[in-house]
Amino acid sequence: GTPAFRGSGLHELNTAILEKPPDIPPWHGRQEHRLKTIILRCLEKRPEDRYGSVAALIHDLEGIRSSAG
Repeated sequence: GTPAFRGSGLHELNTAILEKPPDIPPWHGRQEHRLKTIILRCLEKRPEDRYGSVAALIHDLEGIRSSAG
């Protein structure tokens, strides 16, 4: 429900996106740590540090779902 990056103007927002870590609020769910790790990987600054494919992202998300039962 909140943006991962904030700024009072376009320049400040662009700086936050390029240079600052994303702000992911806590939600205290059972899988919070694992899901937060996936979200942060999706938001990595360098493309090579993000998921290489949607299939890899889905694989990790399904791993959370299968262990949540």
